[in-house]
Amino acid sequence: MLLVTLAWAAPDRVAAVLDTTSAVGDLAVSPDAAFVAFTTTAGELILFDTLSWYFWNIETPSTATHGVALGNGYLAAGLSDGTVQIYTVDAYSGPTEWLWVDLGGTIEGLTADSTYFYVAYSVEESNPTVQGFSFESGESTGEGTTLAPSGFEQIGARLMARGTGDAGETLGGEASDLSV
Repeated sequence: MLLVTLAWAAPDRVAAVLDTTSAVGDLAVSPDAAFVAFTTTAGELILFDTLSWYFWNIETPSTATHGVALGNGYLAAGLSDGTVQIYTVDAYSGPTEWLWVDLGGTIEGLTADSTYFYVAYSVEESNPTVQGFSFESGESTGEGTTLAPSGFEQIGARLMARGTGDAGETLGGEASDLSV
């Protein structure tokens, strides 16, 4: 492969190469863009430092396949044993294990802002719950919210019942008039 760039437009490095045969499972970028973290389909948890261009393959107590999120100075990884492992991250020195939160269920996904991470998880046959936690302490921000699929089904049924005609006119009246 040949990479051609203009000298005045080229960064000091063209690419960073990670030697892995696995596909990316989940990806997160820190709010300050200093780090990119991702999981692979083989269960690896990898942190990329955008300042040093260094990759860290992070050892986890179980397979990190259920999500990753980054806050300012923190990384959260959802593990297959139902825990979220928290790491502090620092430019040039990489991740350090900080604490963990045991959710006792299956982690469906993670996201974060600069100071909190939010996790969707389910316990046994219950509907998924979304709950927020502090990166710094691991403390919950509250009881969480249960996601009820019936609410989404009702919304979908109302939208399908309304529809639009060929000219874009609304059919079926107001959504509040429809019974599901």
